[in-house]
Formats: sequence, structure tokens, C-alpha cells
Amino acid sequence: MNVTLINPTTTSRRMPPLGLLYVASYLEHFGVEVKVIDRSEEYTSDSSYTGIGFMSNQFSKVKQIAREVKEQKPDTIIVAGGVHPTVATDEVISEPDIDIAVVGEGERAMLRIIEEGIQKGVVQGEMFQNLDCLPFPARHLIDMDWYLKHDTVVPFLWSRATTIMTSLGCPFACNFCINSKYKMFGAKVRYHSQEYVESEIRELISTYKNLEGLHLVDDTFTLNEKRVLAICRVLKKFDLRWFAQARVGTLNHSMLSSMERSGCVGLGFGVESGSERVLRALNKSIRVEDTIKTFDMCKEVGIKTFANVIIGSPEEEREDIELTDKLLGRIQPDFTGVWHLTPYQGTVIYDQAMQNGWIRGSSLTCDEPQMEINFTLEELEEIRKDLMSKHNPFSKKIRPYLSSRFVYDMILLFLKKPSLVTKGVKAWEEEASRKN
Repeated sequence: MNVTLINPTTTSRRMPPLGLLYVASYLEHFGVEVKVIDRSEEYTSDSSYTGIGFMSNQFSKVKQIAREVKEQKPDTIIVAGGVHPTVATDEVISEPDIDIAVVGEGERAMLRIIEEGIQKGVVQGEMFQNLDCLPFPARHLIDMDWYLKHDTVVPFLWSRATTIMTSLGCPFACNFCINSKYKMFGAKVRYHSQEYVESEIRELISTYKNLEGLHLVDDTFTLNEKRVLAICRVLKKFDLRWFAQARVGTLNHSMLSSMERSGCVGLGFGVESGSERVLRALNKSIRVEDTIKTFDMCKEVGIKTFANVIIGSPEEEREDIELTDKLLGRIQPDFTGVWHLTPYQGTVIYDQAMQNGWIRGSSLTCDEPQMEINFTLEELEEIRKDLMSKHNPFSKKIRPYLSSRFVYDMILLFLKKPSLVTKGVKAWEEEASRKN
């Protein structure tokens, strides 16, 4: 039996589709022949089964991909998995070109589909209580040479780096997240063991030479202090620079110091708002004073900070935007991402938006305003532009590129392909102009 797995994303971000690669490695472990189509504009499959994993904002593209695949090979069984099939199962399974929808985690579900020859319907996924049962992601099935080119996979650095997952799940239920209604990965966080993480890093270093950094893609890396310190001891052995997602209120000075000594260069935080009222409306379960304390500690130990802010929330008025502006001025993040609240299906915010008629946009991207609650779409665009220009000046944006390695890479690229450099600079300028 053979399977083709499709990643519908054609992003320029050098972050491998780990979820799909875990499914691939699990199937390979049981003797299934697997092919992965990644970063492609052409989608074909000569396999008995074709799996596509996707988010809600990718559904339109996935319908097109499924149609193209079926036209070329009508007898392939198309299996849809990921977040959107989990939260909008009926919508997905009603598509004529999609045969099976997987609800929840896909590794065991996909193997069951193949072994039992399932051809239609909804298949419930099954969680791994012990994550160490999973083989390492099947990175050999994608173009890791492309993913490992110098880039800002580790924010704040221009380096040769890749991603790794050391835990799965989140115990919180922010209203804008799938976890607010669907505990797709469980309310209890599951962890890879210290030994598993060390073995995976050793394999990465052995297989992909000159690895310089890691981006830990855990939902929240800093929940368990004892485990954080254990992983820090592992990371310290390899002299790698690394970045992770953290949570306000889960850190102390001792933890941060250990993280910095083990190579941590930066942490990302969901700051969301400077207004306690808005934080409550989002069910964020953090306090502004904890945000200030956390960012102060990061500065003290020398760890850079990436603050993510959401605008357009329920309860948010002009005075709340001003409080967010004031908070960002106080904590001085090294980089600030300002995003529009987006009503993804399967979230509490989506239910509220449908009930109240808030939705105006249709693109389902946090780069563009989607809802009118207390501000118009035009006002939200202006608010985002103002906050980004004020708290993300050009000097912050170019910091990762002020390195001898970046200059060397650009000179080398220009000598080899001058037209590519010109095209890249133009695209970067257009993107920066669009966002600001």
C-alpha cells in the first residue's frame, strides 16, 4: 500500500510541515510507502490514498487540490485531516472530491484507514499518551536543503536553523483559539522525554551539517519549570541558538537565566492587549502586570522578546487601544506583531461573531480585518498600521540582517543570480508596504 501526503501551503517560510511529517514517519514505521508533496503548485497522486492536512483558511485551496487529484486519478481515496476537518467535519465530508475526514490526530487514524481499507466516512483520531511512541518526523521526504538555507527561522538571527516539537497541547482556552471549544490535542500537555529530544537533535545535527539553531514549535514551552530546565541541559550540549513560544506568568528569573545560558536568544509571547477588560473578553487568563514583569525579566537576562498583539476584540474601545499602545511603550519588545482578531471556525469567537453578525471580511487571515465590533474595517487597518509603525520601526525590522553572514549570502546570491536578488528585494518592499 502506498500513500501520498500533500502540504497545501506554498509559503516562503522555512518551517517544515512537522504535523504531516509525523504522520508520514508513523506510516513508514508500519511499512507503508509514503510520498510527500510539499511547496508545490502542481498536485498529483498515483497512490491508493491521498492525504491532505490543512487549516480553515486553506479549505478553498484544498477543494481545488482534491478536484485536480481526482481528475487525474479518480480511484484514489482522498483523506482530509487537520484542524478544519476536526472543527467543520460535516462541511468537509460533504465535498464531492473528499472521501474521508479525520477528526483529531491523524497518525493512528491514517494507518487504520489503510489497514482496514476504509473508503468513505468520518474516522476518529486517537491520541498518543506517550509521545515518544512517535518516530522522528520524516524530514527525508521533503527538500531539507531548501528549509535549511540561512533565514530567520530563529527570530532575531540570520542562521541555518529548523524546527522541532518537544511537547503537544495547551491547558488554556483563549476564545480565539481552537482550544476554546475543541481540545484537538487535549487539555493536558503531553511531553517528549528529555532522551527523545536529545536523540532527535543528535539526528538533526548528524544528518544536516552545520545546523546553527532551532525553533521550538511547542504551543507553550514554559509551562513546566522542571522540564524546561531538563530540556535546557540538553540544548546546552549542542551549542545551538534557539527560540520558543512562552506564556506570561509562567517564568521566573532562574528559569530565564538557565534558558539564556543554554542558547535561548528569544521568546514569543501572546500579549494580546494592554487592557484587563479586553484580556477578560478573550479569556486570556493573564494580567497586564504579569506581562510587564515577564518582559522586564527577559531584558535583565538578555533574552529578546517577540510580542503578539490582537486588535478588534470584543469590549475593545479607543481607550483600550491606548492602553495597548502604552503597554508596548512600557515593555519595549524587540519585535511586535499586531494582528486582527480572526473568527476561525471551532472557536468561541467564531460563535460570538455568527451570533452577533460581526463578520465582514472573508479571507480568514489575521493580516486583514475580518470583523466589525466596535471599529470599522478601515479603522482597524489604521490602528494596526499606527501600532506597527510606532512599535516596529525600520531599525527593528532589519536587525536580523545586520550580520556578516547575511551580507556574505546576499553577495554570493547576487553574483550567482542577480535577477533573483532584485526580485526578492522588490517583493520584500511590497510586503512591507502592504503591512504598514
